[in-house]
Amino acid sequence: MNTHKAFYIIAFTIVISFFSVMQSRAQYNLIKLGYAKMNNKDWGEVLIGKSLTGNEALVDLDNPSFVSGISLGMEWNNQDISPKASFGGIWKNILVTSLNVNYFPKNESSKFAFTPEVGLSLSKVLNVTYGYQFRGKSNQESDLNNNPHRFSISFVMPFF
Repeated sequence: MNTHKAFYIIAFTIVISFFSVMQSRAQYNLIKLGYAKMNNKDWGEVLIGKSLTGNEALVDLDNPSFVSGISLGMEWNNQDISPKASFGGIWKNILVTSLNVNYFPKNESSKFAFTPEVGLSLSKVLNVTYGYQFRGKSNQESDLNNNPHRFSISFVMPFF
């Protein structure tokens, strides 16, 4: 991927992400920074999102019930950049789940991937998850580098 295409994808993702987190009285914004091991490659991720439940970040950190959110961003490694949309939730400050959709522009056989994840959360800030990546029609069986298992660690910070 040339530098111009990468720049445009990054700029587009950031602009769309900021539109998705416009201020609202009943919600707060969040940023997620993470690292994942997927397809036998190391991936970085940054997402910007909005809570869908709860009304204040500091109150939600102490709230033992369910908190959910939606975010947009991207994942990258030294060969690929992938825009990503994610919907996630945390139950009882311990169990974290998410449903993710990625777009892989370089993959000819299957550009979209759906990855459900489940894992543990430490006070809704530090998350460790396992996911399994489902792709549409692909050459998954013949590609030895394609590993559908995803292990990730992420740090989620609220901001206003």
